Amino acid sequence: MPGFHLQHCAKFIVLLMTVTPLCAGAQLNTSAEGGGMAGATATRASAASPADRALVEEVIVIGQRPIASIRKEIFNTEDLIYDTFNELNDDDAFDIICTQEAPIGSQLRRRVCRSRFMITAETDAVVDTLDTGWAPASLSRQQLVTRRQNEIMADLANKNPQFLQLLKKRWALRQVYEKRVEACGWNLKCLN
Repeated sequence: MPGFHLQHCAKFIVLLMTVTPLCAGAQLNTSAEGGGMAGATATRASAASPADRALVEEVIVIGQRPIASIRKEIFNTEDLIYDTFNELNDDDAFDIICTQEAPIGSQLRRRVCRSRFMITAETDAVVDTLDTGWAPASLSRQQLVTRRQNEIMADLANKNPQFLQLLKKRWALRQVYEKRVEACGWNLKCLN
């Protein structure tokens, strides 16, 4: 049907849910004076039968969540993952900190999560680059730290089922998000 969207369907179902219980328990009384349906009035029965109440027990609405809500849930899950990781790991240098940063030359802030060690290594790389014009030692240290951090995270996931569940939840949310973005392409209306 042209022009009929999922949002209209959802509104119709909500409307149906609110009207149906009233109609299910109502009985039609026609008065002899009014003549047929012109004088008909609907009155609510004092006690609806179980068959009437069973008319609307459960309505399942299948729709798509806005992409912004999926992103927010990903970020909330990541916050839980990083908080749990920070509590479980023994070395505070590997604690993960998330901030909102704008890349150089941009006003748009984005979420960036790094370990304390990585923040220090990036700072050292900048200082080395300014001093010598080259920072290969700092960059290789960053790669080693990232590998060690991934090992610690994998070890904690093997030992802690709740942490593993959080990682699986983030992975599943990312899959949904990426499929949705791919399906929408550059259609901004679809993305919202």
